[in-house]
Amino acid sequence: MMNYIPLFNFIKSYNRRNHKWLQVEVIQVKEVKLYVEGHCNSMNEQKLGYYIMVLEYKSIRKKFRNDFDKTTANRMIIQGLIDGIKMLKEPCKIDAYMKTPIGLVKLKKYDDNSPKARKRDLLHKLVDSIIQAGHQVEYHIDVHGEKITPVIKRMV
Repeated sequence: MMNYIPLFNFIKSYNRRNHKWLQVEVIQVKEVKLYVEGHCNSMNEQKLGYYIMVLEYKSIRKKFRNDFDKTTANRMIIQGLIDGIKMLKEPCKIDAYMKTPIGLVKLKKYDDNSPKARKRDLLHKLVDSIIQAGHQVEYHIDVHGEKITPVIKRMV
């Protein structure tokens, strides 16, 4: 099994403005898996919530948990992704597993005043942290918890 995957090989592309050929070198990055579950008790007034996040590199897994109040389960998933991405020290290819879509597709669709844009602030933080660190993220929605639940239960 390879520890590093090539994101792109030597690529020659033609820049139409300068009428010159550009050559891009091979960049290899580490593959990391990020499993996130978000939970929230919306029945009480404080809306206490937490996320459980497992960061996996090669066969090494580390579990993290953080608690928040006045939150939702989806916000907890997004916060878990943000915290997991900030823990990485170099650009990585991240496979992020969660049980529900977090709304990245609709990020530009709603304006800031829309009630559907409640988690927009966290989504912007997530996108900014990915771009600033130079990560590539692929999101996997695991509705039935077939991949997420066994990993998190083993870590509890």
